[in-house]
Amino acid sequence: MRRRTQPMVFKEAHGLGDKYNEDNQWAKLLEGGRGSTYVTFEQFALAAALAYTRVPNSKEHILLLGDTKIRSDAELILNFGISGDDGDNPDPATCQTIMMAMGKDDAAANLTIKDLENYRNTINKGQSADVRGERNKNDVPLYGKGSLLSNPLWSPILNDAFILSGLHTNLLFVVALNVDEQADWNAEKQETVKNIAKLFGGQVARPADAASEEGQARIARETWKNFILAHEQMIWDTKANIPRVFMRELLGLKAFGYKPKFHAHQLSFVCADAAKADEATLGSYVSMLRDAKFREKEKGLLMKAIGEFLFDDPQALARFGAAAGAKK
Repeated sequence: MRRRTQPMVFKEAHGLGDKYNEDNQWAKLLEGGRGSTYVTFEQFALAAALAYTRVPNSKEHILLLGDTKIRSDAELILNFGISGDDGDNPDPATCQTIMMAMGKDDAAANLTIKDLENYRNTINKGQSADVRGERNKNDVPLYGKGSLLSNPLWSPILNDAFILSGLHTNLLFVVALNVDEQADWNAEKQETVKNIAKLFGGQVARPADAASEEGQARIARETWKNFILAHEQMIWDTKANIPRVFMRELLGLKAFGYKPKFHAHQLSFVCADAAKADEATLGSYVSMLRDAKFREKEKGLLMKAIGEFLFDDPQALARFGAAAGAKK
């Protein structure tokens, strides 16, 4: 396990400007970005290097994967914190988002970390000791080295740097579902258990392994497969017909030594090959995505790769790829 320094990450990021721009033309990385404020590629590269250093460097931490909605989930923010570009002087807009996520509907525009901590203390004082439990002694920092990525200078290169830092630290990655997805997950699990039970005469599994870790993992794995099949939008933007960032992240985990682990209510990714994870670089991330035909949006090939990674079955998500082929 070897974390890189900020200058090392910046140097590599800066040298990959042409490739990142070519592979992600929508981001306009060499043309000032997509926002109203002009951003040089040097700034994008520096933001990526900072994002790398803002990932917790202890194996006790996790990194959360999911859509943009999880960045405004109060419970996740309070428990895991936001990984931001500058924990001492965070972006005011991000502070406002965090404050609103904690329930302050009329949050001011010019907020500081101190404002956030004061408001959290107000929330804590209004909770009973039973509700707060041990968390009262260990409130996580709301901003700085957190588990949720949120950055006003987000770009593909910044996202890759965030994932690489987790790889180099061998951190656990966990999929965080938004509120809507959580409700769907509970319904999907009940349906999956019911369907598996039909295979064994009405019981969830054979008596010998009904309560075993393997049996429970089988149910969780099948539930996740059904859940993803019912929520294609998690990995593919069906409106724009392009891969989502989550698919980009899954491909990175697959390529650099990680394996999925299925639990009830949780899909996580653990480091199975530390040497392979340590060898990962921004350059090899770019090459891997090119080999996978990510830039070309080859849906059939990409779905086979994700199906193989998650479920040891290239055909597990084949119907998504087949649908794409039918449209051509």
